[in-house]
Amino acid sequence: MKNFLRVAISCIFLVYIGGIRPIEAQRDISIRLEKELNKQKDSDFTSLMSKGNAEKIESKHKRFLDLFPNAKWVIKSKRLLADNKSIVEINITGQRQAGEHKFSLESKQKIELKTKNNRIIDQKLISEYAMLSSGEKKLGILLKIPDEVLTGTEYDADIIFEKPLDEAILAGGMAMVSQEEIRKQISPIIELEPIMGGGLFKSIKAPLNTGNQYIAALITHPDGIISVTKTVKVVTEKSKYSLNKGN
Repeated sequence: MKNFLRVAISCIFLVYIGGIRPIEAQRDISIRLEKELNKQKDSDFTSLMSKGNAEKIESKHKRFLDLFPNAKWVIKSKRLLADNKSIVEINITGQRQAGEHKFSLESKQKIELKTKNNRIIDQKLISEYAMLSSGEKKLGILLKIPDEVLTGTEYDADIIFEKPLDEAILAGGMAMVSQEEIRKQISPIIELEPIMGGGLFKSIKAPLNTGNQYIAALITHPDGIISVTKTVKVVTEKSKYSLNKGN
């Protein structure tokens, strides 16, 4: 169970680091970044960003491919902003076989990129989640957790089952993950309790300081396990281009 959570936590921040018309330039950068990420070896990000950021990405990329050798990245340009900024959506999928167990990954990130001379010079995380599941049968869930909340406010973090599960026996739990646990990829302690309703529901208090909150959830069901990690931005003022209330 702890190894399962550790793999899920390692999926956080997979990409997030750091003469052509603007919209074409953004599309060109998305295509080039997607191409390098989808290489199984010899990826080179130096033409896309500074050497320091490129080395960070290459290191994370190699470690991630050790976990999910067949990982696939799909990058879409979602919105063009002022000052050479744009929002891109990064979707990541992958599978891993560990003994008799098969793990499937689904992750989505929205990032604001700033470019200059067709290179990435700055970035800002807008939203992010990762879901790791085991078993052949996929348990459909809806993630109703906001991307962004105001400091000191209370918000709902809900994981809802898409279909009634009838007599199935399930257990689950949700917990906060510290930045230290994220950095060191330490599995949080999650107390599992029987799930009697249509999902997991939790009320969370945002801190008084800005930053990120990290939520981890674990659900066990007859056909396997599901782990979810979600990043929630804590701000003093809602972003003018906040894209949604959750995933």
